[in-house]
Amino acid sequence: MKHVLIFLLFATNVGLAQDVLVHSADTITPLDADIFVGIDDFNNLFYVKENTFFKQQKNQKTQFVDLQLGELTSVDILNPLKILLFYRDVNTVVILDNRLNEITRINFNELPSIKAVDFAGSGKGQTIWIYNTLLNQIELFDYLQQRSVANTPPLKEAALLFDTGYNYAYKITKDQLLTYSLYGVLTNSIPIPNIVQLCERDQQLILYSKDTGYSLYTRKDESLKPLENLEVIPQQFYLNGEKFYIYDGNAIHYYTLNHSKK
Repeated sequence: MKHVLIFLLFATNVGLAQDVLVHSADTITPLDADIFVGIDDFNNLFYVKENTFFKQQKNQKTQFVDLQLGELTSVDILNPLKILLFYRDVNTVVILDNRLNEITRINFNELPSIKAVDFAGSGKGQTIWIYNTLLNQIELFDYLQQRSVANTPPLKEAALLFDTGYNYAYKITKDQLLTYSLYGVLTNSIPIPNIVQLCERDQQLILYSKDTGYSLYTRKDESLKPLENLEVIPQQFYLNGEKFYIYDGNAIHYYTLNHSKK
């Protein structure tokens, strides 16, 4: 097993310095996929191939596809009991259970107040995060009541990328990372250019920039720290607790992030 010590420089003032030991497990799993979605706590693998969403367990593979919905834009497996599939072309979100049976779908064209959704992600309970381009704002949408329960004011810059956790939404512009709370309040803004991918889990966010490579943002201390010596160029990546997976288009590379204080 390789052990790569990565020193993380704090972007904000924090009382204790931290190191992160990144353990490369020397594990590489071949995968033929158009989109690598992630791996959950039970080592179930999720991916998209030819517009079909797959869940691959040890001895079983299940799938979901609806050709009438067009291209599958994104998948959010934050809540494995309520998996979120977003189809941008038809302005629709589908929510699946852990067996990939459909629980409900939300067609934003059919709401009393139409919303043009560019991004969607999981929220707490019966809520989902959406980015409404008609008003250029982030909204926390209750899909059972079919109404927004919180939203930001109209935002000046459009989102290039968007990700969510249960309590926060993260917006990427051409040169900034912006974080928003459940109440639609801007909580932090960090200058960082050319971000092309991001993934949030447990209020930690890994970002990948063409200029600076991988960085780790943590809500606890609101710091942005460069991750060095990670040389795999990602097609997609996924963070699950301390486990970090990078898909290079042919295989999944496995890493573990261990935080220590000194």
